[in-house]
Amino acid sequence: MDEVLSHIVSRIRTNLMKFVVVFCLAIAGAFVHFRFQAISYYSTFDTTLGELEYEIFQDHANFSDITREIYDLEETRLQEISADLENFTISFTQRTNFTLRFQINSVLEDMTRFKSAQDNILQLLNSNVNIRNSFGPANNSAKSRLDYIDRELVRLDSMFLSGGDDPNRSSIPGKKYELYSIKLSLQDQLDANGNFRLLKPVVELSTTAKPIWMFIIFYIILGSFAFYLLTIRGRKA
Repeated sequence: MDEVLSHIVSRIRTNLMKFVVVFCLAIAGAFVHFRFQAISYYSTFDTTLGELEYEIFQDHANFSDITREIYDLEETRLQEISADLENFTISFTQRTNFTLRFQINSVLEDMTRFKSAQDNILQLLNSNVNIRNSFGPANNSAKSRLDYIDRELVRLDSMFLSGGDDPNRSSIPGKKYELYSIKLSLQDQLDANGNFRLLKPVVELSTTAKPIWMFIIFYIILGSFAFYLLTIRGRKA
């Protein structure tokens, strides 16, 4: 190890001018690269999956073709959203069986714009016609059951208020409680189907910018290799 170090020091002394030039160029290159690196900013937010299977969501999620054929919003609103999201790239992954994580990237360092993009994406999700239609059969079944429960509740109310000696009259309150519980569950299911709710909002911006020390290390290594080749060539000459 000592011999290697001695050899390196000896080579630097022998080629001191070349070493100084290469070292200065390496440091200068590092600072120039750091100054002109492409910088973007990104943030994430989490939403519910809207009771949808992730594969179906992937098929219907569309943030590039923002038109009334896909989104049930006014044309002026769609134009506003489209203009805002032009400044962002949008990606998403399934975080759990019931949640999504969105990542939005932009060259803009503006938290207000990122929060606006988050809200616009959420509005698009909740107005996506194709996503709504995917729940058609399930929603129709739930609505049919709700209609049946409403009719049963009216019938039980009528039976209970009519009085009489009906032996089943005492069980009516329990039956009504059970039907109301089922009704609430079905209503919650209808509300959740295709309803994307914000769970974890955009709270901070991160940057893709690399620190200066990474560029310095890279260019010093590169400069060391260049210095080695120069000294080898010099010895051959």
